[in-house]
Amino acid sequence: MTTEQYHRLSLWGQAPMRALLHWWQELDRARGDRASLRRCHTLAEVVLTPAFNRLRIDLARFGELDSNGIARLAVVAGVLAHVTPPADEGMLEGMLAPRLPGAIARQMAIPPPDGTRSPVSELRFRRVLAIPESEREALFAAMVRLVRHLGGTSAQVDAPSLARGIFHWNQKTKQTWAFAYYEAAPKNESPR
Repeated sequence: MTTEQYHRLSLWGQAPMRALLHWWQELDRARGDRASLRRCHTLAEVVLTPAFNRLRIDLARFGELDSNGIARLAVVAGVLAHVTPPADEGMLEGMLAPRLPGAIARQMAIPPPDGTRSPVSELRFRRVLAIPESEREALFAAMVRLVRHLGGTSAQVDAPSLARGIFHWNQKTKQTWAFAYYEAAPKNESPR
C-alpha cells in the first residue's frame, strides 16, 4: 500500500459499522466465541481470541489498524461481547440509521420507565469521562461495567454509538457524551 492509499480504520462509515454489527450478531450464534470474549479480563486476552481476529481481518478491508487501532478495536470487541444483540437480524439495519450524537450517553442518563434515577450515576459517568485516551485497559473495564448497569441488551445499549465512542475515545467524544448525558439526565438528581 502506498503512502497516498494509507488510511486508518474509522467506525464512522456505514460499511465498517455494518461489518462490525454483523460480527456482533454472529457472536449470538457462536456462543463459545461470545463466552470466550466475556471471560477476557485484559485486552491482550481479547486480541488472542479467534472471534476478535475474525473481526480484525474483516475490518482490515476498510482501513489500516496500527497497534493503537488494534487496542481500540479490542476494547470494542470485548465490550460488545457483553451486549446481547437483537434476535431479529432485520433490526441490525435499523441500527445503522443516523442517531443523535452520544446516543449511548443519553441511555446512561434517562431513567427507566419505573424509576427516577439515571441507570448510570453522574459520579460513575464522570469517572468514565476522566479515563485518558491512552488508558485502554481502564476504558475496557469501565465500559463493561456500564453495559451491565444498562442491562446488557441491544434495547438498552445503543451498540453503534457505544462502539464508535469506544473506538474514537478522545476529547471530542467525551464532550459529546457529556452534552448528551446532561441534556437527558433528570434535573433533580444529585451526584451519588
